[in-house]
Amino acid sequence: MSTDLRYLPPNVVPYLNALSHKGSDHQLELDGFLLALQQFSDWWAFQSGYSIDEEEDAQFDNLKLLHQEVRQALEIPDKQAQLDRLVPDLYQIVTLMDHVNERREAPHYSPQLTVNDFLLCGAAWLKDRADDAAVESRLDRLQAYVGVLRHAFIGNKSRLLPEVVEALETGLAHLRKGMEQIDMDDRGRFQDGLAAIAEGAEIMQFLIDWQRQDVGKQIESNPRFTIPGAGPAFQEAVEQARQLPREQWRRGIRYLEQSVVPQMEASWDSMRNRIIWEPNQRLALWEEIQLGIDDVKAAVADLNDAEIPGGEALDGLEQALETLSLSFRQARDHSLAHQHLMGTQAGHYMEAIFGALNQTLPFLAFPELFHASPPPEAWKPVVEAMLEFGVDLEPDHLFRACCLLLQFFPPPSQQSSEQAWTCPSCGHSNQPQVVRCSNCHIAPVSVSATVWSG
Repeated sequence: MSTDLRYLPPNVVPYLNALSHKGSDHQLELDGFLLALQQFSDWWAFQSGYSIDEEEDAQFDNLKLLHQEVRQALEIPDKQAQLDRLVPDLYQIVTLMDHVNERREAPHYSPQLTVNDFLLCGAAWLKDRADDAAVESRLDRLQAYVGVLRHAFIGNKSRLLPEVVEALETGLAHLRKGMEQIDMDDRGRFQDGLAAIAEGAEIMQFLIDWQRQDVGKQIESNPRFTIPGAGPAFQEAVEQARQLPREQWRRGIRYLEQSVVPQMEASWDSMRNRIIWEPNQRLALWEEIQLGIDDVKAAVADLNDAEIPGGEALDGLEQALETLSLSFRQARDHSLAHQHLMGTQAGHYMEAIFGALNQTLPFLAFPELFHASPPPEAWKPVVEAMLEFGVDLEPDHLFRACCLLLQFFPPPSQQSSEQAWTCPSCGHSNQPQVVRCSNCHIAPVSVSATVWSG
């Protein structure tokens, strides 16, 4: 392994850890591993429907061969021998997939990924480098995506200037016309359709950019519930429900159940293994937040219960949200800052630990990390804690290693006050005063206190 940490899909890592751990039954993790392999196979089947050039053709051929080799490796009875075969093949698979994704996600024709992918596929079809089925499947996705754009436009139409509304209606018209012109029996008409889709998407980019800015303003103006990923949406939903008769709540409840609650849970899942607390506090804080999340979910369900008066149901939801907000604030106040380690050897070790905690970095990466980036002698307790994770795969060892690192490198008294920070989600560089990434609007999960904002 190189000095750069290389990550794997979460479903893969538990199986590799079980193979490297003598006392674990790797068969217990096999179903998750097989699911990951099926996802690899589904990705290959979809993406290989077209290719940009001969380089991609060769990459798809290699991916198919590597997938077959991984399947064969699973039949090896010896755990270490199987591990030795699986690891290099899996890293090659992920590297090739990442390379294909990076090339295709570059904004060749549009910054909107669904549009860009369709236009890439359409251009490949005109060059006889795409199957008809690849075009058809992506056309279905494009139609669904345009439906989302149309819904967003209708929902915000009353808040836009008349000239903007007119322009966006023109953009939607171009998209509809372009999709109607995708006719594989008429190459000229097909090409005109691609041009109309590109033009329509370019116009609709204004709506996407405007929505992103609007989300940022909403976060700033709705600070009541400090629940990561969901606070502003909950506040807006409660305020709107107070002004409406209960028979008109149905759509809002469905939005909470299908969008806001899952976002709240996803935000917590992505955060909790990248935040450090003292060992004697972590589990209690986790449990309190999880109980709070469960109470909020139950309160949302009560909104549908006709036996509970509407006002009482809303009061219950507000109380649950206030309690959860308090839990998040207390957890934030007790978290240990570690942003100051970014770009240092200690920060590199911290990222490796976070990878192991999130099951995207197998344990076998640790010894290679120690070899590629030898730790100072004083870090012996840190290394021992990381190695102890390989003995029983208990995450407590990794959290202890984080705390030990922070004992060696406590945050400075005025940390990061004049430094830009890099978003761990999209890589965008942000000014110090920016709390959420100005590009993707996601809170920086590597920043201790600011991860809790909004």
